[in-house]
Amino acid sequence: MSEALIEKARTVSMTDIHNIVSDYVHLTARGKDYHGDCPFCKQNCTFTIAPKFGMFYCFGCREGGDPIKFLRLMTNKNSEEIVTELSVKYNLA
Repeated sequence: MSEALIEKARTVSMTDIHNIVSDYVHLTARGKDYHGDCPFCKQNCTFTIAPKFGMFYCFGCREGGDPIKFLRLMTNKNSEEIVTELSVKYNLA
């Protein structure tokens, strides 16, 4: 898998992080960000999506990162599988 494809998948997914995460988490808009219940911890904490930065973060369990990491954690797939799926979804190949 080429570095160029990995970078394209990361860039596209970061601009579309809201749609990616909302497939797994109910999100509510608050200002420029979105909030929901963290899918990674059992606490009632603030899980935030920052579309401007293409990142997610939980203030309870402190899990955070880009959409590829989010999908890796949610689906238990490796990064290569995630990039392949994103390249098909966004027609990057």
